[in-house]
Amino acid sequence: MKEQAIIDTARTAFREATGGALDVQEKAREAIRPFDLLLRLELRQHKETLLAALKNEVRMPDVPLIITLFGKTVPDHQRKKILLAQYIPGPVKEALKKNHINYLEAAGNCFIDLDNLFIYINDRKTAEVRKTGEGKLWNKTGLKYVFAVLANPQLPDFPLREQATAAGIALGNLPDLREALLAQLRRGSNSGDVGVWEQLMERWGLHYLQTLKPALKLGTFRFLKPEMKADWEKLKVPEQTWWGGENAATLITGYLRPKEFTVFTRNKTLVMAEWKLLPDEAGDVHLYEPFWPLEQDPADQLHIHPILAWTELHFELDQRLRETATRIRKTITFRHND
Repeated sequence: MKEQAIIDTARTAFREATGGALDVQEKAREAIRPFDLLLRLELRQHKETLLAALKNEVRMPDVPLIITLFGKTVPDHQRKKILLAQYIPGPVKEALKKNHINYLEAAGNCFIDLDNLFIYINDRKTAEVRKTGEGKLWNKTGLKYVFAVLANPQLPDFPLREQATAAGIALGNLPDLREALLAQLRRGSNSGDVGVWEQLMERWGLHYLQTLKPALKLGTFRFLKPEMKADWEKLKVPEQTWWGGENAATLITGYLRPKEFTVFTRNKTLVMAEWKLLPDEAGDVHLYEPFWPLEQDPADQLHIHPILAWTELHFELDQRLRETATRIRKTITFRHND
């Protein structure tokens, strides 16, 4: 979506959602750099002038740069700023909110927290604004299929029944999912200098964190004996149980000291008993149910697939986690060089 189209669509959506007005103020870009626009927001008795950064699709790797940008000052506009974007994935919105960064999505979803004005809208559908053509790939069933293909890029060449078995989904879903995936890969090959497989992996990761992972949560716990955290690598890992997140990253790269403990298991009760875990919403041990089929369980290793480990760190704001994710990425290869 072109810049003016993003602005016009967002203005219309904002008016429909709030009854307020959003107008672009005439101001030379040189006078407000490094920002792109000067916006005038009016809602009932409130009138605010905001510096705006204009983006297309905002991804998690963009967030640290946005935080740095919003820390910059422009004379007379030192506090009131907003990010205006065509599309902002759910996890990115949460990261922006946590860092007190105002945003407005072209669909009308927004987080605006000013001195005397607070607006939070998060229920407007983005389909009319952002038509991807491959929406089926990003529901829970599609995400399982895309992960299976990322783990084995030759999978789309297999018989449909074998693909369904590898992904752990019903055979009837395969024709549409395969067609959508191949279309996504074709579009990705013409989208710039980001490799098609890496581009697919990043998009999968964003949707996995937003759509699939929350449904897999088995609970949050803490160790009865805190000293077990320091010796976590010595713990006996029950069958059908794998370290995820920071723990998986440590096992893959040898680079990280985990602060949070993530586990994927089909044996929740056994893990709790053997590791002496106590339910605690404020705990640092997180158990998840595997989403891949039994036949695709990681063999002869104690950690989840590197693609999943990369996903769980790459979208974090913590620089040590992102650096570790980069190290994991170097261990991942696809059918084609990307």
